[in-house]
Amino acid sequence: MTSSKTSTSFAALRLLGVTVALALLVAVVPASSKADTREAPRRATEAASAPSPRNAAKLGKAVSRSPFRSVSELRSAVAGRGTVRVIVGFDAEFAPEGELSAAQASAQRAGIKSGRQALLAAVAGTRHKVVRKFKTIPYVALEVSAASLARLEASGVATSISEDVALPPTLAQSVPLIQGDDLWAAGFDGTDHVVAVLDTGVESSHSFLTGKVVDESCFSANGSCPNGSTQQFGAGAGQDCDYADGCLHGTHVAGIAAGTSGSFSGVARGADIAAVQVFSEFTGADCGDGEDPCALSYSSDQIAGLEHVLDLSDTHDIASANLSLGGGQFFLTCDYLDPAYQVIIGQLRSLGIATVIATGNEGFVDSMGFPACLPNAISVSSTDKSDAVSVFANNAFFTSLMAPGGDGTSTGGINSSVPGNAFAVLNGTSMATPHVAGAWALMHDVQPASVFETLRALQATGKLIPDATATIPRINVFDAAAMLTAGTTPGLTLTGVSDAPDPFTPKAKKKKATFIEWTLSHYSINTKVKIQKKSGKLVKLLVNRDLGMGPWFVKWNGKNKKGKVAKAGTYKYVISAMNDDGQVVKKTGTVKLKR
Repeated sequence: MTSSKTSTSFAALRLLGVTVALALLVAVVPASSKADTREAPRRATEAASAPSPRNAAKLGKAVSRSPFRSVSELRSAVAGRGTVRVIVGFDAEFAPEGELSAAQASAQRAGIKSGRQALLAAVAGTRHKVVRKFKTIPYVALEVSAASLARLEASGVATSISEDVALPPTLAQSVPLIQGDDLWAAGFDGTDHVVAVLDTGVESSHSFLTGKVVDESCFSANGSCPNGSTQQFGAGAGQDCDYADGCLHGTHVAGIAAGTSGSFSGVARGADIAAVQVFSEFTGADCGDGEDPCALSYSSDQIAGLEHVLDLSDTHDIASANLSLGGGQFFLTCDYLDPAYQVIIGQLRSLGIATVIATGNEGFVDSMGFPACLPNAISVSSTDKSDAVSVFANNAFFTSLMAPGGDGTSTGGINSSVPGNAFAVLNGTSMATPHVAGAWALMHDVQPASVFETLRALQATGKLIPDATATIPRINVFDAAAMLTAGTTPGLTLTGVSDAPDPFTPKAKKKKATFIEWTLSHYSINTKVKIQKKSGKLVKLLVNRDLGMGPWFVKWNGKNKKGKVAKAGTYKYVISAMNDDGQVVKKTGTVKLKR
């Protein structure tokens, strides 16, 4: 993009204006990590005032429904001669590569290779198989037996062990609704920018996508790449699969993001596509009650695909990566599930690449699927053409954005490309997500910015769509672009700080703990909640993690960092949060503990 394009075209603009692999950490995680991971959920009762016709029976439910098996279930699965797929973390110096020089990044990759070799040495002599080696993050995907799993747990080398599970795809009038045509008129259509589509593959010969697929790759653990292998690169590697009806999914998603024709176009009609095929053919019980064979995607294949996107950023201007897939039900952000996934999304974020993920289609009014629930992800729920929440859409208070995805009918869905050089109307958060991924390419065309600066602009200018548990912005890209170029994106704010009950008595039958509450206006990359004495001495660190926008709470039971009930007295709590620009906000309060 040239400077003259920015100065002339945008001056006028201003005047106008789904089974993936999931994971559970096992006991090898450091105690400090376990103490900090899931400390700040929102009160379920806060959401109970406005039941939704979509799925009101699930409102206020407190237990997440995870496709990940527990550690004891994993051990049972590999008893005898069985095996299970896992993603294992190991010790290695690590920082997002966007924060490193080229030399530092190269040295870090060498350290990751050494750390992986040490981990694999720990399971030498046991039955295991290396499924995926990741070169930019300190994790490796393995298929392990009972002996190798036990060896990993006892090794002292593994820092985390999580299951590698398979998830399905999350099965278009809409462009003007989000102001895409207004940006086109101002001269911004995503030209020279790329949207990576991690899906079932893309029919690159489709007339809607002619000349747009600039890179093709495949990561398929079951050997479902076009050449029959588990990994493939180059022309034809990202071709749409052909073993299930769901194989049309990726071509449809790509068309929404960047397709173009004489009569209608996708959101970023000038952008290109990187087709990353991450699905595998499954049969039998793995397909559940759906079609058999079916298309499912292991999380390790998705991580490998995202790592490939990172490599592509050396030669292409990647704006976003789209993942319209997922599964499970999570009421809170879920970085504890699959640390490798969270880390690779952070890698892309450090380079200005947004990872945009569908929330799912079960109609949950207070929760979403994995991997959309990861804090680093841009989670997307769906609206219909009347700007109501789609009847099928999952939504939660920490949903990032909304976009058009249809109303669940054959006439109210999103029209886009499908294999066979055809078009079809589909509905789903899968269709909403590429609207946002394409919007990122438009925003990059206007003014490249950090992922969360762009997110703040989209959130601050979006049309607010009320739902049972939250009000989430539906994107307006023209207004967001105007805010971004004007440099008026709002800063992070911390409000609604309170505690109750106050006082509380840990050893009493009632009022045994106090709840500290606050609300974040935007995503915070480092939120901390500390309990301190009046002198400032730390009593207990309650929260230390990334958190999304919205209301949060944490419970303090009166215990100090040694696990003992603190002395009676008045204690100060300090809540601090930081955004991606380094802005720190802080609020304090006091609470009285009685014995």
